[in-house]
Amino acid sequence: MKHLKELPHLRSLKLGNPITDTDLVPLRQMDKLETLDLSFTDDGLVHLKGLTHLQTLNLSLNIRITAAGVAELQKALANCEISK
Repeated sequence: MKHLKELPHLRSLKLGNPITDTDLVPLRQMDKLETLDLSFTDDGLVHLKGLTHLQTLNLSLNIRITAAGVAELQKALANCEISK
């Protein structure tokens, strides 16, 4: 995951397991991301709040994120379609 910081203009990212919440830290710098598909917990959602270009976030296979966590993220990413 640390190598992701070398791809700041990446627009789409799909990652399989295992991913930890701290693995999401490099995503903060990837503000061009439009589509993201991965699995983590509510604690990791904070790292996604600055991804203002994000249009699609797929959390459908993620059982570790709560409805409250998704609702909080949706406030920060009002233009993003989040599927859970």
